[in-house]
Amino acid sequence: MSLQYQSRQKHIWRFGRSVLDEGALDLQVNGQPVHLHRKPMLVLLHLLVRAGDLVTKDELAATCWPRRVISDTVLTTTINRLRAVLGDEDRLLIRTVHGFGYRFACPVQIEPRPERPRMLRPVEQSPAPFEGG
Repeated sequence: MSLQYQSRQKHIWRFGRSVLDEGALDLQVNGQPVHLHRKPMLVLLHLLVRAGDLVTKDELAATCWPRRVISDTVLTTTINRLRAVLGDEDRLLIRTVHGFGYRFACPVQIEPRPERPRMLRPVEQSPAPFEGG
């Protein structure tokens, strides 16, 4: 994940029967929370950002596994795990473009993520200075 991608505004992504709160990395499928490991989450986010476009295998590898050489098997396994979690057995969400890569083919709604107040730690009270007299 590039620094530019990390620093951009976080969103709520709605697609198919799923909702992803990007800021909290909270994925729900059919209203149920689902755990997704780091690499499939990075792949999902990249595909969502590029929804409708062809995303090459090389692009996914460079973005989600920077400075590493990965095999097609690693990428295929990650995509298959992602499809299983999303309930995409029919491959309607993530389509394979044979010999090239993948396309997120489902309509995606993007909403701004509401700002949530940050919890601040209470400031410790220091004792009043001694005022002798």
